[in-house]
Amino acid sequence: MKYSDTLKTSHGFEVIELFKDPVFTFGNLLGAEVKEGNGEYRVGIPVKGLFYLPFEIVFYTRRFASERKVSYIAYSPDLTRNRWGSLQIAYENKTLNINLEIEFPFEPISSLILKRRIKKSLKNLEEIVRIEKIKRKI
Repeated sequence: MKYSDTLKTSHGFEVIELFKDPVFTFGNLLGAEVKEGNGEYRVGIPVKGLFYLPFEIVFYTRRFASERKVSYIAYSPDLTRNRWGSLQIAYENKTLNINLEIEFPFEPISSLILKRRIKKSLKNLEEIVRIEKIKRKI
């Protein structure tokens, strides 16, 4: 799955501080549940599957961050191979650049579902960030 977007934001570069938190990032972008352990994060994305049987897309990620950029390197274990990818979010001149490239199991279905979730959350990003800044008193 590949997804790229560029968004104007009225928030300063502190918005990148929020994206350094994997719970905020994956919870808001993908509707995922995030658990920390041994320096990496387990990200579980609940999905309603065929005939509405629920299943979960799971991947593990590590975070690398600088002042104006955060990168998550992810892998999704599979029975036949590991699937690798990354999420990069950069802030520059009141603009967020978001690039996601990762292989998921059940690629055609999962890509469609996850792209819809990302687009929906990015549409409301200004409000999500505003509320989160109030919660965290940033």
